[in-house]
Amino acid sequence: MHTNWHTLRLHPAPLSSSGPCILLWLLLTGWPLLLRRVRRTLHIYGQRLIQRISKPFTSDRRSSPYSKYRDIHEEARYWRSARRLQRHLGNSNSLALSTIPVVLYYTPPLPPPSHGTATKDPETTESPLSPKSFCKWHRMVFKGPLHPTLKQAKSQIKNYSSRDRRMIYRISRMLSDEEVFGSCGRRTRWSPEYQEMWRVWLERKGPDVAIVFR
Repeated sequence: MHTNWHTLRLHPAPLSSSGPCILLWLLLTGWPLLLRRVRRTLHIYGQRLIQRISKPFTSDRRSSPYSKYRDIHEEARYWRSARRLQRHLGNSNSLALSTIPVVLYYTPPLPPPSHGTATKDPETTESPLSPKSFCKWHRMVFKGPLHPTLKQAKSQIKNYSSRDRRMIYRISRMLSDEEVFGSCGRRTRWSPEYQEMWRVWLERKGPDVAIVFR
């Protein structure tokens, strides 16, 4: 028998007729897998339900919340051993045995203040000066007969700063009282040395800080 391949045509079956067959084939081949999954799910939920129901009847109310024991007697031995160890350690507790207060903490003292290289402002330290020393300095620095009295010197001292007072006192100590206030025979002749010393001091000391109270 000779088949004419040119005239033979394959016509696909309509979907309406093959749909029920495919669905029936899927049900016959896939139901074992579906049944196995359903059985496994029911088994898991059944075990959880049994554990929840049996837990109040099987749990021991005296069991420790930190550890579990095989029975009540084993847990009781643990607590007896713990009480013995607690008494043994209590014998070395200084807080319970000592009658002297125990120092629980220690605060070290603060370190000594560091000695910096910053110099103190001379104007912050008051330098007292007596009227006699001021009169003596005035006679040594300024030439002539016009010099302040002790009463005038007391008021004029206030016009000088602390640094000036220290320098005035320093110059006044360079000669004795007899060499300045003595008689003509003992008095030292006036010398421009101390006047020059005072002039150099005024040029090198810098400006003074003036504090005015109103």
